[in-house]
Amino acid sequence: MWFKLFKEQTGAAMIGVTIVVGLTIGTIGSSPYISDTLSPKNNASIYPKNSNGQTYGSALYANSPEEEPDLISVLGDHGKSGYALKQDFYGPEPNTPEEALVYMRNRPKVNKINVYATDGKTIIDTYSIFNPTIIIDVKMR
Repeated sequence: MWFKLFKEQTGAAMIGVTIVVGLTIGTIGSSPYISDTLSPKNNASIYPKNSNGQTYGSALYANSPEEEPDLISVLGDHGKSGYALKQDFYGPEPNTPEEALVYMRNRPKVNKINVYATDGKTIIDTYSIFNPTIIIDVKMR
């Protein structure tokens, strides 16, 4: 009888300990301190640099375009892995809403940009960016 009671209490205690440990690990795992290590605020330090001083790699861990490398990893139209220049990938930055509207109205349906090797100079492929057709009906003042 004593052994049966001890066995039941030990089982309940083990379940309780398991729940507490699970909740603790879950809380720590979702902590901003842990997530910051997965997505550092200064991503430039995690990207290698080529001989021209350009950073290159995947934009996967960047929180914003400013944190992305200079050369963004892409798969070219003909299957070659390489890098697109960030400024080619995103296009020109408009200074005013009016400039943005003009750009949106006049951009091509397909924008082909070069794919480079890690040196940022040697062209190895092209990369097509398909721009959606957007009807813009905004009256400028």
